[in-house]
Amino acid sequence: MNAVAAWAGAGGAANAGAGVKVGVIDTGIDQTHPCFDATGYAVPAGFPKGDASLTTNKVIVAKVFNNKVPSKGYSAAAVQEHGTHVAGTIACDYGLTHSTTIVNGVTVSYGVSGVAPAAFLGSYNVFPGDVTNARSEDILNALDAAYTDGMDIINMSLGGGSHGIQDLLTIAVDDLDEAGMISAVAAGNSGPGHYTVESPGSAARALTAGAYSVGHFIGTPVTVDGNTYGAAAGDFSTVTSDLTAPLGVVLSGTSLSTACSALTAGSLTGKIALISRGACTFSTKIRNAQDAG
Repeated sequence: MNAVAAWAGAGGAANAGAGVKVGVIDTGIDQTHPCFDATGYAVPAGFPKGDASLTTNKVIVAKVFNNKVPSKGYSAAAVQEHGTHVAGTIACDYGLTHSTTIVNGVTVSYGVSGVAPAAFLGSYNVFPGDVTNARSEDILNALDAAYTDGMDIINMSLGGGSHGIQDLLTIAVDDLDEAGMISAVAAGNSGPGHYTVESPGSAARALTAGAYSVGHFIGTPVTVDGNTYGAAAGDFSTVTSDLTAPLGVVLSGTSLSTACSALTAGSLTGKIALISRGACTFSTKIRNAQDAG
């Protein structure tokens, strides 16, 4: 996204997002993660807020919102990882090199960074402990607290059923935007298609982001009869050692089949099926391949 070039106008990565306070309404932020090394940060006046034991000079707020906090003893601690991941996308320190990532045995040696690496972060945990479904009222309270705390931007990588102009959260997002706090919100997980944007991403004044699949596929090229397919190996608990068997290429016309409907009986007996992703569940594909032998 050419972020480095964009930062040039702000004086480079050291100033990208400097002074901006971004609240993350999510599962909390692990303030000990290397992405949030607070070295060189000076905590703004009036901060930290919330549970000071879960804050630093970079993660300057740690609060929890759930109607069962008193009875369950929930805290703002990031028990689940989603909020930490989101916060890293937003403001992971620039060029993080004191931690390495290994993918399939290959070290990713280049530095990583958030899109606004110098920004401050506020943690507003609406999924404390093992809570996986946040109440709209708790999210509303988190939004209210973020505004009161002076957050410039709020991020909500969450969504739920939308209820038009009577929707509690869309009204809140619109009102807070007019009051000066920007809300960046996920479109939700119900798309694609009309009327699938969830609340509060459906708010008129929200900055709502949908998902996009890039045109890159990392896989293993498999060539059969002169045709090459990009293959991805699945993880199957019943396969405990390497298998050697003829490759059964399942075609639909001249294209690789999705195997979403019944296959010819016996056509895959003793073979390893090569089928396409998409259109139906993995379980359906596996069942159809199994029924074909």
